[in-house]
Amino acid sequence: MTKIKDTRLTGETITLDKSLKTHPVLGPELELVDCTVVNETGADVIIAGLKMRGGTWRQPSVWQNDEINHGSFDGVVFEGDYDGLTFGDWSNPATGVATNCDFTTARLEGVRFLHGNHSGATFPPWPHFSVQDPHGAVDALKTLGLEKLLEVNFNSLLDQDPLCTLVVDSAERIAKRRKLPLDQIREIVEKLPGANIGDPA
Repeated sequence: MTKIKDTRLTGETITLDKSLKTHPVLGPELELVDCTVVNETGADVIIAGLKMRGGTWRQPSVWQNDEINHGSFDGVVFEGDYDGLTFGDWSNPATGVATNCDFTTARLEGVRFLHGNHSGATFPPWPHFSVQDPHGAVDALKTLGLEKLLEVNFNSLLDQDPLCTLVVDSAERIAKRRKLPLDQIREIVEKLPGANIGDPA
């Protein structure tokens, strides 16, 4: 299946097969209600006008360095791997919305949300962490004299536009790449204004 548009589907399972010769396209005017989308293509899927309500978006291969700016999600459970993904359109606050979504079992690395469009969303526990207003967090760390650590360890927070209202990242990934103890990353994160470390219950 390479293109689905102009329809409303309920309770269906849609598999975007990585063996497709063309990029699968979801939209325009596509509404999915309580459906399961299995995206095996990574970033090769094109979202061109999708509204997804309920259901599950399953990502067995990493979805990397992409922008979701022509789709909206409400009450969707996200599973799998997401790296460098941006939810939102820099010029249009009404698109790329991810409200009331459940990311608690997903792996998120440098995932950004624009325009505060993540209302009601839940995120994975530590060693993941989230930072509200990352633009302000950068300024605060510089004030605290931690800009050197910031430059080394928190690239996903650097040079964020104020329109980016939330970043979710993996401290485990940062620690591994920079060969630093996880506890040291946590100490830095705890100094970030707007940071949230959701420890497991």
